[in-house]
Amino acid sequence: SGLFEALEYLIDHSVDIIAFDGELGYETCIEFLEAISSDIENKETPLVIVTPIEEYCRFSALAASFNIISTLSSEHCHLQLANLLALLHKQIKSAKELRSELVQSETRSVIDPLTKAYNRYGAEDKFHALTAKYKAYQENFSLIIMDIDYFKKVNDTYGHDIGDEVLISIATLIQKSIRKKDALIRLGGEEFIVFISNADIYIASKIASNFRQAIEESRHSSKNLAITASFGVAQYRANEDLESLIKRADELLYKAKKTGRNRVVSI
Repeated sequence: SGLFEALEYLIDHSVDIIAFDGELGYETCIEFLEAISSDIENKETPLVIVTPIEEYCRFSALAASFNIISTLSSEHCHLQLANLLALLHKQIKSAKELRSELVQSETRSVIDPLTKAYNRYGAEDKFHALTAKYKAYQENFSLIIMDIDYFKKVNDTYGHDIGDEVLISIATLIQKSIRKKDALIRLGGEEFIVFISNADIYIASKIASNFRQAIEESRHSSKNLAITASFGVAQYRANEDLESLIKRADELLYKAKKTGRNRVVSI
């Protein structure tokens, strides 16, 4: 009965390994193995059978049909089982650490380490998600491209450390201003883009104007620098790729810079 009490527990729980006593009887063990193999939570769980020596070969033959990793003789099982459990625990720990590292690596790969904005890989992921929504629901979205005015002068005058502080300050300001469904991306250097979800060109232009004003009215870095930025705004067009959308917005940004900087230009 103890075997099936364990089975009731396993119905609602997953475990790292299952070890059971073959002395309960061959037919009983077969029923238990079949029940485990049909349990979603534990059908891949490693199994160990501890069996009397005279039944060793019979139980060992079951390994081909079930997820049995070891069959141990009950006369000499204690040290073997302890060693096996220690090895399995080490392997499980290593696998969990590896999965954690992979998750962190995937996160790092789409995040700019300086500003904590998305990088270019993150931009592509967000763009694909937004275009999928557009195709499914005709939900418009827009892209704002921003470039910090005279940023080279900041680096030349105060050094790159202060330049980095300015980048962090502006990225933080924008991150606090946008919605969760929007996304800030650092393209490189002092250039950023912002995806504005569910927004046409008029809404996105207003949001860009708010960014421009907030940047101008704030003071940035430990030097309390007055900084301005220029903006180009473009709305997504059906079947357009990311490069085309960025290029159209960048052309408008160039116009903003040519006509005096610290301004927003949209179509």
